[in-house]
Amino acid sequence: MPIGVSLEVGAGTIVMEVKDRGKGLDHPSVAAPDSMSDHGRGLFLIRETMSSVRSSCKDGWHKMRMVYDI
Repeated sequence: MPIGVSLEVGAGTIVMEVKDRGKGLDHPSVAAPDSMSDHGRGLFLIRETMSSVRSSCKDGWHKMRMVYDI
């Protein structure tokens, strides 16, 4: 499965985009994972640490754009 990753560091922001052929995730809020679980923390941690997260699907591609304000 093809995957693309881009990273842009600018004045005051870091932008990372991940693009793949998956079905995508569009969960506006993600509950904290069970502390005893051995999985399920990824999306929660992304949403907790990034300034903004946007997910979109177009032409068979899923793209997640994550912005961190410095």
